[in-house]
Amino acid sequence: MNRLLFFIMIFFAGLFVDGGLSHAGNIDSGKVKSETCAKCHGLAGRSENPAIPHLAGQPASYLLQQLKDFKNGVRKNAGMNALTASLNQADMEDLSAYYASLKSSPGKGDSALAARGNEKYH
Repeated sequence: MNRLLFFIMIFFAGLFVDGGLSHAGNIDSGKVKSETCAKCHGLAGRSENPAIPHLAGQPASYLLQQLKDFKNGVRKNAGMNALTASLNQADMEDLSAYYASLKSSPGKGDSALAARGNEKYH
């Protein structure tokens, strides 16, 4: 195998492994970035307002998809659409990892909707 080709392959493989092209989310960075989120979603991801969802303990994949959907306009909410507009992929992954790491608390909600959400994202 050509040595140059070998080194190029190793370089790109390293980018995927160490986060250059892939980012699994950093909990500590997510906590720092969550300051704005906490204003509505509450400290530690548990909102005091029943109209605003708890984020704590939600699966990271679910949270990431919601952030992407708000950013891309798939989900419509003026506040969330504006707040996510400036987020990049790493920001969204960090926030998702942070909120997923938090302890969830029981909420009051529609159990049928919860079951549908659980079906969709698990």
